[in-house]
Amino acid sequence: MHAIINLRHDGKWHKETTVGRAIFNSIIPKELEYADLTISKNDLVKIINQTYLVLGIIKPLIF
Repeated sequence: MHAIINLRHDGKWHKETTVGRAIFNSIIPKELEYADLTISKNDLVKIINQTYLVLGIIKPLIF
């Protein structure tokens, strides 16, 4: 999960990231930015809040 890889994102090369971050970002909605950081509990709450702000109430329930 912590192995460094080069990842192609939206057809462009993204900077080096980890396998765990790639897996996490593959399940979050495409409308959100790529999260290339160590995610704490507070960061996860912020991502969930941002999801509701950007997508409204219904789509995050499906996510």
